[in-house]
This record gives sequence, C-alpha cells and structure tokens, in this order.
Amino acid sequence: MTSYLKYKPGWMQLLVFGSITLGVFLVAVSAGMWIISRVFGVPLEQLTTGKLDTPAFLAAGRAAQALLSLSLFGIPALVFGYLSHERPCSFLGCKPPQPPSMWLASLLLFLVALPMVAWVSQLNHHLSLPPSLAGLEKSIREAEEKTSTSIKQMLQMRSTGEMLLMVGILAVIPAIVEELFFRSVLQRIFIYVTRRPWVGIILTAVLFSAIHGQFLGFFPRLFLGVLLGAMYWYSGSIWPAILVHFLNNAVQVFAVYRNPALADKEWDIPFTLVAGSTLLTVFVLWWMHQRSYTHYAAQYDTDDEMSFDTKNKSHLN
Repeated sequence: MTSYLKYKPGWMQLLVFGSITLGVFLVAVSAGMWIISRVFGVPLEQLTTGKLDTPAFLAAGRAAQALLSLSLFGIPALVFGYLSHERPCSFLGCKPPQPPSMWLASLLLFLVALPMVAWVSQLNHHLSLPPSLAGLEKSIREAEEKTSTSIKQMLQMRSTGEMLLMVGILAVIPAIVEELFFRSVLQRIFIYVTRRPWVGIILTAVLFSAIHGQFLGFFPRLFLGVLLGAMYWYSGSIWPAILVHFLNNAVQVFAVYRNPALADKEWDIPFTLVAGSTLLTVFVLWWMHQRSYTHYAAQYDTDDEMSFDTKNKSHLN
C-alpha cells in the first residue's frame, strides 16, 4: 500500500513524526502529570519543580520520569511504525541481527569504547565558554546542578527492590523507547533524506544528546549515540543497541546503589588507555562494516542505483 509513510518523501515523514511526537507529548504529559499529582497527593504546580525531598515527591518524580520517557519517545515511535509499514515491528528493526556475530561485536564495541567515552566526559565537564558568555555558562551550570540534584535524590535506593525499580525506570524503559525513537525512526528518516548512513547516524546522535538537555554531558552522550547508531545500521536490528543502552544505564544505577559516592567520582584515566580504547573502537567499527549485510536498497525497498550486494557497499557504509 503506497499510503504507508515509508513511501512518502523524507521531509514529509519527518514532519509527520514531529507532529505525532508533539501531540502525544502534550496530551500524555498534561493528563499524566495531573493523574500522578492526584495519586501521590502532590500539588501539580510543585511536581514540576524537581524537588524530591519527601517520600511522596520522590515516588511522584519517579513515576513522572517513566511517563516522560514513554510519552515523549515510546508512543510516537510505535505510532509512526504502525503508519509506516504493514509489519511495524520489522520496520522498527525488531528482528534478529544479521549476522548473529553482531551481538558480540556490539557488546565488544561498547566495552572497548568505555575509556574513551569516560575521558570525553571529563573534558566536557570542565569545558568553559568564552568570557563574553560567562552569564550563559553560569545559567547552564546552575541548571545542570539542579538536574544533578534531582537525579541523586531519585537514586537514593535503600533496598534491592528500589534498585530494581530504578533499573526499570532509568535503564529498561529508556533503552527501549529511546532506541525506537532515535535509531528505529529518526535515524532511518535522516538516512533516507541524506542517502548517507553516517550522516544520518551523526545527525541523530546530535539530537539524541541535545534533547537530554545536559550541556556538561553533551559530547560523551553524542559519542554513545554514534556507537548505538552504528550498531543498528550494521546489524540491521534494534536489539543490540537496546541491549547496550540498557547495560550503560543499568551499570551506572547499580554502581550508585552499591556506592552512592560514585555519582560524583571522577576517574583518572591514563592517556595510553584512552588511545588504546580509540584504536580498538575504530577497529571494531571497521570489522562490523566488513561483516555487515545491511545495504540501503534493502532497508528502503528501492531498486535504484544505490542497490548493491554485500560485497560492493563501501560507498554507503
């Protein structure tokens, strides 16, 4: 059926997806926040302040976090998939990675990149704007501090049950809905518009990082977004990216549960480790590129000049 969105121009898909996201977000958040305030007995006007200093506010804040993820990312992605293809699940990449070795390659890519990402995080945290923008930098850092305080309060876990709850809210839900939103839909659209996979991957990673609204964590999240995008493109499946996204978040939640001081700890990472991490990351990406079955024509149901077999696809990977 040519009425499916996958047959429409890329700019139209982007416009429709943006409209769906905005509409779902406004309706779901407005209704959801009102329900949360009623259920937990928290005034609606105070629920948006981010202060989680009482048990009721903490519970409401956790519920609001889950609602925000589901309404902003999950529902729009699922609706777009339903409108785009007769098999929405397959369209969104919910199929086994090919070849199966992409499971291991994705996990290895995540592990070898960790020192590099941590090093970039340190650089980003100490990044300063020019003196002429001192006022803007002060506002950014104050906003970051407020967000950091809310996260620390949310991560006050006094039992295994609370830890598992936070793994669900901060790892399971975001891993699924954010990967569906950014990689399965947004990255797919950007690649369709630009006809260049790596351009689409990088554009998506920029938005993935920017939408989190944390300037001091922008660049490490950008790098992570690029790696997740590469996993999705090379494997043809969203599952490796979801798994790695989950592990990244879950490990942090578990580490803070075991030792709350780790939330503010900065690691001293030797430059040799960073250099080795970077080289290994590039090598694993190259290996994934060499083994990947993915090509533009199969992904976008085309039979134009961009169709090619797995032995002749270097200009698109």
